[in-house]
Amino acid sequence: MKNLFLFLLMVTFCATQAQTIKVTVVGNPDSTVMVSFPTGDVNYFFWKNGSPKALDKNRTAVYANTLSKPSNVFVVSGKRFENVFVEPGESIEVKIDYSAKQKVVSFTGKNAAGNLLLNKLNHPFYQYKANSYFKQDSAVGAVKSAVLRDMQKELTPMDSLLKLKQITPAFYKYASTEIRYYYGAVYGAAVFVQYARGSFPKGHRDYKATMDPEYEKAWPEVFKLFPLDDPNAVIASDFYDYVRDYISWYKAVYLKEKAGLKSPVTKENNHEVYYAEIERSFSGSTQEYLLAHYLFNEAMERDYNQQLVKLYDRFTTRFPNSKYTTFLTPLINESIAFHARSKTELNAEEQVLDRNAYASFDALLKNYKDRTVYVDLWATWCAPCKEEFAFGKELKSYLKSKNIAMLYISMDRDDADEQWKNMIKFYGLTGEHIRVSPSLQKDIINRFYDGKSYSIPRYMIIKNGKILNDTAMQPSDKEKLYKQIESFVEAK
Repeated sequence: MKNLFLFLLMVTFCATQAQTIKVTVVGNPDSTVMVSFPTGDVNYFFWKNGSPKALDKNRTAVYANTLSKPSNVFVVSGKRFENVFVEPGESIEVKIDYSAKQKVVSFTGKNAAGNLLLNKLNHPFYQYKANSYFKQDSAVGAVKSAVLRDMQKELTPMDSLLKLKQITPAFYKYASTEIRYYYGAVYGAAVFVQYARGSFPKGHRDYKATMDPEYEKAWPEVFKLFPLDDPNAVIASDFYDYVRDYISWYKAVYLKEKAGLKSPVTKENNHEVYYAEIERSFSGSTQEYLLAHYLFNEAMERDYNQQLVKLYDRFTTRFPNSKYTTFLTPLINESIAFHARSKTELNAEEQVLDRNAYASFDALLKNYKDRTVYVDLWATWCAPCKEEFAFGKELKSYLKSKNIAMLYISMDRDDADEQWKNMIKFYGLTGEHIRVSPSLQKDIINRFYDGKSYSIPRYMIIKNGKILNDTAMQPSDKEKLYKQIESFVEAK
């Protein structure tokens, strides 16, 4: 009887021990780590469904494994992350070592070998990968063969691990789906870009009036090779991008024009058209996820399009208890606040310069002969630029303490003039502002880039009318930026 009691006690004790995800991070200065869990059936990295935890003296943090079904989680350390597959009821350990020149990651658990292989996959942005295939050989048959070849190279080791029982069937389903739909998005992009070339200005180097017949024939075949109605596809990281290209380029534009109809997509209704295409093309939980993902991605661009506010209301009416709403609401509220602020005037600290008075960057520099200036090159369409504005209040205080001026140079076109001024007001961008004239923009591109294109955000430090650093640190790297500025300010 005593033995039975002890046995039952042990069973009870073991059953109540929470299974854990233990993370150890060494070799970097970050003091916290985060495990981001799935929402519903999917885990979208930018939703960051988790809370940061402080690393203890052993550089370790422990999370309870609360999963009710097998899924991937993201282990986020600073600006880097690992994609880790975890099953309910298992404890695993993830160790990330940044001390060597190349990051070393190790795993424990029943899918340790699979997680290691998964995190060694080289999956650059799918459109870049598509372009690399096209550059190697532009024939559609060659592109297709290269896509399928590289996909199989990644699937074969997973097949071997499954055969050797070094991964579970659940892991194999996830990993193989992740691989297949990455290459589905890549192949789809390689094809749709050939159609999109017809929308470029005629003088553009990539303009082509008509789509190559072989590519046109291949387009519907893409969706047979990588079915949109595969019930497992939604778990793949690149499935949304694959769907986004399908509903925007293939359904909303190509098929309409193929039928002799004018595309319904305009600047005023593009979000409504694409949202409706998702509604028509998908159903159930997949539809809910794709609609939420669409709203989130578009709202994250922070162009504050009022269509998105209306579509958010439509989404919450259709899915009143959606788990995804929590990620959408803050962005939509931000959009509402933006439109309220846009009705007010620029304040005295938000000074707009006459763009026609400065035909070159040197002409602009003459304004700052006796000052030190921190320069921010940005545009209303640049999401990373706008993310940096979150650090503006602290930056303003620092610059003011050092008697340093702030100059914002917008690379926007004329049709964005109102949006540009509204964003100055909304983000509270105190300082001097100029939106480039065609001649000033050309001079900036020739002077700081390759003369053909440019990338932003970009930051500069100017002292007494001279450029001291044309690739200065960004506001979010505040400690490094402040040291950088001070090294120039204090220099004689």
